[in-house]
Amino acid sequence: MRGWPNYSEDLSVFKEFALGEQFRMRLTAEGGNIFNRTNFCDPDQNFSDASFGTISTQCNQPRSFQFGLRLSY
Repeated sequence: MRGWPNYSEDLSVFKEFALGEQFRMRLTAEGGNIFNRTNFCDPDQNFSDASFGTISTQCNQPRSFQFGLRLSY
């Protein structure tokens, strides 16, 4: 029994700004599984189980985003 291929695209974007001579500000946006693909776990490979060959769980996390702000001085 073989499982499905796993696809997961992550993205990170940032922009830095100079605030005067000393200060710098960095805005960050990060996303995990941005296309919200569902990846299933491998099927049950135990021949003696009644659930042989069935897929019952999801192996990845749903889409998530994270935003950040950093001030350096």
